[in-house]
Amino acid sequence: MDVRILIIDEHTIFREGLACHFEQQNGFEVVGQAGDGPSAVEAASQCRPDLVLLGPLTRGMTSAETARALAGACPDARVICMAMSGLPEHVAEMKSAGVRGYLVRRSNFRELTEAISRVMEGGEYLCPEVRAPSDDRRHRSRRDASPSCAPPAVLSERETEIVRLVAAGRRRDEIARMLSIPLATYDKHKHKLMKKLGLSTDSDLTKFALRQGLASIDDA
Repeated sequence: MDVRILIIDEHTIFREGLACHFEQQNGFEVVGQAGDGPSAVEAASQCRPDLVLLGPLTRGMTSAETARALAGACPDARVICMAMSGLPEHVAEMKSAGVRGYLVRRSNFRELTEAISRVMEGGEYLCPEVRAPSDDRRHRSRRDASPSCAPPAVLSERETEIVRLVAAGRRRDEIARMLSIPLATYDKHKHKLMKKLGLSTDSDLTKFALRQGLASIDDA
């Protein structure tokens, strides 16, 4: 019997690319797509997927909030997260939300296939980047450390999204609108994460995002 898949990601082109991939594979059926948390929960309730592929969400509900809601709406569905980065605090947050597999956007289809196989057999899967960060990545983090940037603190998923969007050059009003939160709430989140990280400027925050893999040179 085919594995029924629900694809959740705010980027339409990413969802459609994944759907196209699975349509060409035997043993899979894409039964729905959604671009935000509420739509995802509604779709899961209606189409009853076996597997949910959950990408980053910045509007309204976060990915972790969506995963928890999915557990209530469709408890038998297995969830695999496809995140922007493999920050340990985000991995832990998603696992606590019931996610069984964790991939980053740089993962390939071979890793995705392995994750699906492992998760559908009742196990868990963490991509190689999360299981064993390379020595080069650890060395680069130590080398780039500076007095103006403290070691990474535990950031919530919302704070991580704010870091990513600030590093991408988004204005504060744009970010608040994208996250569907009041400007005052955005300012509160931003102040809290800057204090956690020991940073004082958006430039410092962008450098931090680059070091942690939350942004690329092209984004910044």
